[in-house]
Amino acid sequence: MLYNSMVRWFNSRGQEGLQRVINWAQETTGCLLTPLDDITRSLCFSRVREILRDDSHPAQCLFSLLPLGRRYRSRASQPKRFKNSFYPWAVRLLNTTTITPCIHGNI
Repeated sequence: MLYNSMVRWFNSRGQEGLQRVINWAQETTGCLLTPLDDITRSLCFSRVREILRDDSHPAQCLFSLLPLGRRYRSRASQPKRFKNSFYPWAVRLLNTTTITPCIHGNI
């Protein structure tokens, strides 16, 4: 259930609540669980990978590589609502990751 909901975006209060649930589950079970940020990043990478594999996906144009081919183009966005949405956030995540997953080309 947690994985299905993570792709949907929460405000900071919702994320804090989910992190509290994870912390409670860790204390209850005595097992270490994956942090919320790591789950979010891995789901983001898999979703971007699916978008770039599908040539007919309408959002594929939002993930274009810069001329050197190492970073992705970040679209200018005025409203804060769009700036904090999935696509700009995913581009920033891909650009700040030290190991960029091989998404373009043969996968």
